[in-house]
Amino acid sequence: GRLKQNYTTASGIRLAGSLGQASKSACHCISQTTVPFDSYYRKEPMESYSCAQCPNGAKCNGDGIENIETLPGFYRFNPRTLEFRACPYAAACLGGINSTCLDKRYTGAQCAACSDGYAFHSIRENYPPKCYDCSEGLSGLLSVPILIMNFIWIVLLTWVIYRVNQRRDSQAVSIIKSFITYLQMTGLAKNLDLKWPLSMKAFLLIAEKLSLPDTRSVPQKCALGWSFYQNLLFHEALPLGLMVFLFIIFTGAKYVEELKEEQAKARVKATKTSQAKDSAEDNEVVKMSNETTRKLSASAQKLVEGENMHAYDLVISWLVTILWLLYPVLVQYLVEFTQCTGDVNARDRHFVSDYSIRCAGSTYSLYLTVVIMLAFAYILGIPLLLLKLTQREDVAREHKSVGVQYKFGVLFKGLEIKTHWWWEWVIFVRKFVLITIVIVSRGDATIGAYTVNCFLQIFFVFHIVSRPHASDEHAKIEAYGFLAATATFTS
Repeated sequence: GRLKQNYTTASGIRLAGSLGQASKSACHCISQTTVPFDSYYRKEPMESYSCAQCPNGAKCNGDGIENIETLPGFYRFNPRTLEFRACPYAAACLGGINSTCLDKRYTGAQCAACSDGYAFHSIRENYPPKCYDCSEGLSGLLSVPILIMNFIWIVLLTWVIYRVNQRRDSQAVSIIKSFITYLQMTGLAKNLDLKWPLSMKAFLLIAEKLSLPDTRSVPQKCALGWSFYQNLLFHEALPLGLMVFLFIIFTGAKYVEELKEEQAKARVKATKTSQAKDSAEDNEVVKMSNETTRKLSASAQKLVEGENMHAYDLVISWLVTILWLLYPVLVQYLVEFTQCTGDVNARDRHFVSDYSIRCAGSTYSLYLTVVIMLAFAYILGIPLLLLKLTQREDVAREHKSVGVQYKFGVLFKGLEIKTHWWWEWVIFVRKFVLITIVIVSRGDATIGAYTVNCFLQIFFVFHIVSRPHASDEHAKIEAYGFLAATATFTS
């Protein structure tokens, strides 16, 4: 330091200027409050008596690391680190030695998470992460009804796809799928901070909610207060819920089958008993009766055989439909889990999706193990499972079969089956690539948008060259969807 008149050091010791460097405990580094504002802190170990330049985002007073102050708009995870990070919403970070947040609304690393009872803006969301009181506005008052409507819509969308697919040789389900896929691609853009106007942001939010079974929203945050871990657990557990749902359907369908089978057998038995009691006055009548009995027996047998397949067909049809719809949101949550702030070796890493949760600790390690297993089970397992099921039924040859269309029509209707039955797996790859690029590049939205654009153009050219659709009208609809999605990311 520089000699001056009597003064109090940053450590609270009152010294005369002439004694400023007489005691080792009183030593401090330069901390200027006038031009050129040279500011240093005392490096550790303290016995080294050396100084270092003040880090960006900090205000050094010449004392040790623990007494460095954070500038407004920046945040320090703990008083022992020299890493000061800019806050996504600068006004929420007041700075100071303890890196204080603006008020009770803000919490978490970089004051970028909302406390219980508060949530981000319904449309702006976390760009910037500004928190609002859940008790104010319609979103807060209607949080529970909106959450229920969101759930009902997901169920209804799944049912519509399932029911439309039951129409034999109908291409309607393929058109619906193309529209949903377009909304999924477009809705991804909301994850990139491209300075969207509110009207565009609202459109992207609606596109996401109409096409993805993702219940994460402002109403959910206000009604349930779920963290990223809870959202991850809920959505990744949906396939398990699907298994329970399909088991219930299968059990009910088998019960109905057995009941109908017993009824059919009872009708045959009653017919034979009635025939035995009647006196055959005319050979023709006897002949006709025998013929009726034979037809009835054959009809009952066909009914039994057909109904024996029905339970399995029903379960597979629901399984294919729901897995197709769930795939993007399952992938998105798994990829989001890999995105944390800071470098890999940093101690103060937090989830980009939830700044209130650290990417460290026993809970994180447990979730990491589960996520790794689910990545194989879902990202690779779902497409491979559907591929094996379709190959087992030989879709390329048996696509005209009622049973094959009933079970797997969602995957191939609208395509040139004999040559492009595999096209839906190209779309699985496309969804995985686009979701990964968007989520990984949230830190640099411009680069992410350009990268998505490049891949969209690659897939578009592949679509034009391959010509996988059976009708030109459907091919045009798919092409228009590509162009619209490309224009969205370009803007």
